[in-house]
Amino acid sequence: MIKIKVQILFSVFLTTFFYASEPFAEKKIGKEYSIVEKKDVDIIIDGLLLEKEWSDLDLIDDYAQSYPINMAPPSFKTETRLFYTSEGIYIFSRMFDDEPSKIQQRLANRDDYEDGFLESADWIYFSFDSRHDHQTGYVFAVNCSGVQLDAAIYDDEGFDFEYNSIWYSETNIDEKGWTVEIMIPFSALRFDSEVNETWGFDSKRYIFRLDEIDNWMVFPPEVPGVSSKYGHILGFQNIKSFKSIQLAPYASFNGTIEKESELALNSDGAIIRKDSLNQYDQKYNQQDFGVDLKYNISTSTTIDISYNPDFGQVEVDPADINISYYETYLDEKRPFFTENSMLFSLPIEMFYSRRIGEFKDLNNYNIDIPTTIDYAAKLSGKQNNGFSFGLISALTSNQVHDSLNISPYVARNKYNVIKLKQDILNGNSFWGLMVSNYNGLRGNYVKNFSTNTYELDENTPLDVSTYSIDCKHSLFDNRLITDFQYSISSLNNEGHANYFNASYNINEYWTTFLSHEYINASFDNNDIGYTKRNDINSRGIGLMYHDLDGSDIFVERTLSFNYITQKNVSNNLILNEQMSLSARMDLFNNNSFVINFIRSLEGADDRLLYDLREDKLGMPMYIPAYNIVSLSWDSDFREQVSFSTYLSYKKNSINDYQYSFKYSQVYRPTYNFKMSFDYKYRYLKEKYHWLETITVEDEPHYIFSNINATLQKFVLRFDAFINKDFTIQSYTEFIKTDDNLSDWTELLNGRFPENSDFINQDGGFGGYSIYADEGQNPQNNQQANPNNDPFFFSKYNEVIFNLILKWKFNQRSDFYFVYTRYWLVNGKKFDSFFDFLEYSGDESWVEKSFDQGISIKYSYKFDI
Repeated sequence: MIKIKVQILFSVFLTTFFYASEPFAEKKIGKEYSIVEKKDVDIIIDGLLLEKEWSDLDLIDDYAQSYPINMAPPSFKTETRLFYTSEGIYIFSRMFDDEPSKIQQRLANRDDYEDGFLESADWIYFSFDSRHDHQTGYVFAVNCSGVQLDAAIYDDEGFDFEYNSIWYSETNIDEKGWTVEIMIPFSALRFDSEVNETWGFDSKRYIFRLDEIDNWMVFPPEVPGVSSKYGHILGFQNIKSFKSIQLAPYASFNGTIEKESELALNSDGAIIRKDSLNQYDQKYNQQDFGVDLKYNISTSTTIDISYNPDFGQVEVDPADINISYYETYLDEKRPFFTENSMLFSLPIEMFYSRRIGEFKDLNNYNIDIPTTIDYAAKLSGKQNNGFSFGLISALTSNQVHDSLNISPYVARNKYNVIKLKQDILNGNSFWGLMVSNYNGLRGNYVKNFSTNTYELDENTPLDVSTYSIDCKHSLFDNRLITDFQYSISSLNNEGHANYFNASYNINEYWTTFLSHEYINASFDNNDIGYTKRNDINSRGIGLMYHDLDGSDIFVERTLSFNYITQKNVSNNLILNEQMSLSARMDLFNNNSFVINFIRSLEGADDRLLYDLREDKLGMPMYIPAYNIVSLSWDSDFREQVSFSTYLSYKKNSINDYQYSFKYSQVYRPTYNFKMSFDYKYRYLKEKYHWLETITVEDEPHYIFSNINATLQKFVLRFDAFINKDFTIQSYTEFIKTDDNLSDWTELLNGRFPENSDFINQDGGFGGYSIYADEGQNPQNNQQANPNNDPFFFSKYNEVIFNLILKWKFNQRSDFYFVYTRYWLVNGKKFDSFFDFLEYSGDESWVEKSFDQGISIKYSYKFDI
């Protein structure tokens, strides 16, 4: 029996190793373009077909619809021609249109796929697989208003829109339609100049008013893949290897005013009195200078270095209220870390770039240490044999206040990450290895009151490492896709984690998949990576029906079923057993509807009883079975006014319930102005709502309450474009809570919390109940009433305002002006938004913060 299994595994290995030299080879027959080299050209990039160099070139004009009617002839003809010089690739494309006045123009920020492209304007893109590895590539898109977008393709499935290069384009609208002329320097691409005379290529056009997509390479929509489906450009020869250095120095000014008042706390972290406040009034002014360097070592390898980087122009993070065990995940927005970031992307996230420059938490006392980035460096490349590599190294400094004593004192934090990847199966699959190391401030610091020093246990390592291998296989023309990862963390105890996912496209209608994730209790990569939680074993299966046969009403319909089970590894406790059924309908009028039903059986939550102030986990908590029903409706995004709505209702077996409503609206009255509004409302009624752990004489007591909670969130955005180079943007976010907590209970040994001696007045507080009456000062060892304690955010109000002016003088220079304002009041309910903005008083139980700042930055790129 063992011999048979070995033979089967060996046969599968041979099949995957030798299968398919060129993906979709039969479908690419006839999809070849012979590009020619021209010398001594004199081309002005103006969007006009004036120069003689364009006249004798072959045309690509055999585009076809990929949407809405797959494989149908296009509504309007598209003609594309290309040639190359020693400097780069020249492209001219004409998009014919019978009604040029209806061509949709749209100004947007560069690389804004949603607002400048997608379903927002007429556009065209050209994509090159310059390594011809069927895994990677580059996209260069221009809309009819001249807005540019470029992106890098990774793993034959995704786009990295943070890839940025310097290239040139102009557009023109005339009586025949519109045209685009492009010059892409070879320095914008990565390739092997001595090997690849054949590149992958595709082109896609979008016609806004018809909601039509035309492609040169057209496949059935259920076929996965990106660059593996490209046709070919033949004829690149003698492209000289180049070395170039691009410097981008910047100068900036940052000024901040902070005014804060916080309730005073005793040594145990408890509120002393309702009117005892610590107030802070601080001003910061900083002039700074830094430089970014990009060095193209060769046509396949690049090094990026950023010294003293400044990210003041980056949009602020959204407001967040979180006192749970789970760390809030923040998207990376800083350009240095977003570019080429997909090389380091893994299902189990071993590198989370937001760690670099984050606040360092001393845990038990929630003391956050700010850090500043001294430098960051990145080396990346890919060789002609399919071997790719990436290295990131960064150094940050800890800004420890003079009044804070910590032992050991750690001045700097060092981050190092290396990723190696080797393509197999002619580039349609790969194996990878990632190693990371962190050396710096970390661990649980405990206060020694006799020396007034926060001390770290001597057994806590300051130098930690993680290791990971991963592989992905795309087989049988991408019908079978598998993804695997195995990871190790090296702390006091070695941790292990693994991940596997497989999807199989049975036919044009049916797809099935399965997934598995295992992370043991010792696995910890959160010094340089991100794991939401460890100690979990998760398995899932699913089946999806996808009907792309259009009718008079529907463009496509999707029905999917998923089943997932989750247990913790340490004691095999069932955390979740859930089934879901989802249906999506896309209509010909571009509206879409989604209905979703979830049934979750009873289980346990071993991360619910987490006390942030004590940084401790309690016992697992029983979770009743529950149902969730949700409905969403998205209108046609192409309309001047578009919207999306979402409504969900959740109810469990003990009649707790929650309902949520979301509404978003976009208004685009002209091609250069956009206003969007988002509103979220959530109401929660819960009998046993987790509050906190109160420890008396080393005995923990797990306290719950009844809760009626309301959360509202408003977001308003304005985007105005004077032209494609000058932008004014504003972002305003307002979040408010209104919670009522009552009926304290304690979790003892049963499924649910209950009344206890500790809760009652004859408990351990000298005749007082554990919490003071609402509005009253705590007595003896009492805690402040949770309705008054700002830690629970029961009456929380916050506004974030961000104004950004961006002026792009040319392809090489940028000027930013940013104004940011925060209003925060925690502990008071307001009748209106304007009452909140005008508030400036001092009241019992109220904490407030009013901050404002400006940032000015100028940068310029030049070549050496």
